[in-house]
Amino acid sequence: MENQEISFEPGDTFEKYTIKKKLGQGGFGAVYLAQHNVLETPFALKILFPSVAQKNQQFVDRFVREAKLASKINHHNLVSVYDAGYNSEAGVYYLIMEYVSGGTLSKLISTEGTIAIPRALEILGQCADALITANVHKMVHRDIKPDNIMFDSCGNVKIADLGIAKSNAEQDTMLTVEASVFGTPAYMAPEQALDSSKVDCRADIYSLGIVFYEMLAGRKPYRGGTLMEVLTQVTSPDEIKNIRLDNPGIPVDVANLVRDMTKKNVEQRIATPEELLQRVRALQEIYKKPVASGGGSKSETMKLVAGGVALLAIMAFAAMLVLKPSKAPAPAGEATVQEEVVESTQGTQAQPGPESRVITQPNVQLAADTSTQGQPAAKPESKPAVAPVSKPAAQPVEKSTQLPPVPEPKPIVPQEVAKPVAQVIEPAVAATQKLVEPAVVAAQKKEGSQPEIKSDPLKVGAIVLLTGSDEGVMTLRDAIAKHTSKTTSYQPAGDGSDFKERLKKIIASKPALVILKHSQASADQRMSKNAFLNRIMEEASMLQSSGVRFVFLLDRAESDFSKTAQNNNAIIDFCQSNGLQMINSKNLSLQDIVHQVKDNLQEGNMISEEGQ
Repeated sequence: MENQEISFEPGDTFEKYTIKKKLGQGGFGAVYLAQHNVLETPFALKILFPSVAQKNQQFVDRFVREAKLASKINHHNLVSVYDAGYNSEAGVYYLIMEYVSGGTLSKLISTEGTIAIPRALEILGQCADALITANVHKMVHRDIKPDNIMFDSCGNVKIADLGIAKSNAEQDTMLTVEASVFGTPAYMAPEQALDSSKVDCRADIYSLGIVFYEMLAGRKPYRGGTLMEVLTQVTSPDEIKNIRLDNPGIPVDVANLVRDMTKKNVEQRIATPEELLQRVRALQEIYKKPVASGGGSKSETMKLVAGGVALLAIMAFAAMLVLKPSKAPAPAGEATVQEEVVESTQGTQAQPGPESRVITQPNVQLAADTSTQGQPAAKPESKPAVAPVSKPAAQPVEKSTQLPPVPEPKPIVPQEVAKPVAQVIEPAVAATQKLVEPAVVAAQKKEGSQPEIKSDPLKVGAIVLLTGSDEGVMTLRDAIAKHTSKTTSYQPAGDGSDFKERLKKIIASKPALVILKHSQASADQRMSKNAFLNRIMEEASMLQSSGVRFVFLLDRAESDFSKTAQNNNAIIDFCQSNGLQMINSKNLSLQDIVHQVKDNLQEGNMISEEGQ
């Protein structure tokens, strides 16, 4: 039981921290959300109950071990430990850890039932990546389970609880409980259930395989009412059942990965985290994430536009073919550049003669060449010519093969042809525009080509929303103004060349809060990762040195791999490294965002009070 003397309440002070709320409690200790009194940065405070420490020194050693092991490795998918110690006033051992706010995998499974294959593979891959780093340091976690797989505010995996991790490099004996078994039975590898002191990274791979099974099937492969029943199934030589029995929709190759991760014979199991990650990446290429709902992708939109334009071209070309003037035979003695005229007299092949010559260059007039009578006609060349050239009629040749004269056709006036073609093409263009225009408009919006929203006047004490001119910016501005009772001013984020000047003007207006929201705007400008990172660093530095409160607001991204998502991740890393506030809009409603903005009016990033 928890010692009532050290039960913390919101507002209590512990070491250099102020308690905000209790995050959870177990049989051996509790975890609180605490804020550093100087940095105003949130941390997780983990304490070991005095009653537990007094009765079992092994748990004290385990608690200290967690801090030591975590301090040796640094990986973005492992929860970091920043400090540890013993507080004599409260009589408790404590850890100061990274605060992870996105919940646990256990909660995600209980909420969604089963997790889609692309998302499950992404979680599995990030866990494998973390185990690679742990394996490099010769460490085995030994308690991989959904409760210890957490998510940060952007959905990235954070593996927690290194308290029972084992270092293969150490010569000391392992800490054990009375049964000499660490871990959670339903996720425990058979060799770990028999002797947890003799396990390697393959035990973690097995546990992760059971977690993977649960993500895809919504339930664990082992079922039993008691601990002994579960351990009996774990240590049995029988393999776990095929996951397709619990979820027939699982593809064979994915089921094979589950099977190979959970082989009872450790020698037949996937041997290393590197091998596991390679298998996961191969499957990710097959089972890619689906396109986010709410509209097609930019490439799909542009395909529609291109298809409409192609349709327009085909219709126009077809109209010209239909209305192309018929070819009339030339009168006797007339030379022409059109090859078809030579063959146009009711299917009768023209005989050699001066009249059958073909002009290969435009606008060149030929005189009759009587010296070539009886010679074959010049072979028509493939070069196109522009217009037929007339010459004086040649003297008739007294041969039986001479073609009879044909009536001279009426000259074709270009205007007479243009009119009917236009009558066909114009309706086709209009019809195609009706098809293409909505897609073009949508594509323009995707490309950010919609009319730019004008900035608001800067007023003293206002909330300034520094962002791109996306569709929802005015809605966000108005909602903030309504619920904070403060003037809210929209200011365009601008590009890399002028953002400093804009920010100087904003700082000069002494705003109550500056909201920096331009991951999407910078992505639209195709700003490089380094340029974007330099920008947010410069903005934070300018605002902090001026004593202006500010907060980063992440933009919603179409996918985890988009440029916007990359910019969001850069902000997250920057804020976590420097203890700065940010608001992740990924899973927040407009009302939730406004509520967090209100909180930051009092708790926004600020170093000094100068300039207020």
